[in-house]
Amino acid sequence: MKIAIPQIFTTSCHRFCMWHIMENVSSKVGLVLSKDAYFMKELNCIVWSHYLQPSEFEMRWTNLMKKYDLLDHSWFSHMFEIRRLWIPAYFGDLFMAGLLRTTSRSESENHFFYEFTNPNFTLVEIYMQFESAMESQRHSRAQLIKVSGSSIPEYKTPLHIERYAS
Repeated sequence: MKIAIPQIFTTSCHRFCMWHIMENVSSKVGLVLSKDAYFMKELNCIVWSHYLQPSEFEMRWTNLMKKYDLLDHSWFSHMFEIRRLWIPAYFGDLFMAGLLRTTSRSESENHFFYEFTNPNFTLVEIYMQFESAMESQRHSRAQLIKVSGSSIPEYKTPLHIERYAS
């Protein structure tokens, strides 16, 4: 696919899934660092930012790697080498039609349907469970619509924009 897609879709840009890469951080840095809330927060702020320029990303990444003694860490070194394939700072000027967030949506859907099925189901059972899952989702949505339509939001500020947005 890596070879065929650019040949067929000549203007396409291949990108890696940030969500899946960030899911691997815990297993790559070890238990102590993966439980360090400050490290994870700093890393997430650098990686997920859509506002950093490439030079600023590189500076912040290097400073973080120095701070946590990860400059020689093979996985982080590799992730830095391929940064143009997964860091928003390097493709912020490309129209992505919201694709940067689609993985979280599909992961959410996978989790939703996982609750209603199992790998041993027949096709008929899958269909019946799918119908049940959809009915459950419709019911939940109807409940939320009912609650939101009959309640008044609690405002946090006196600003008119907050009332307009609610």
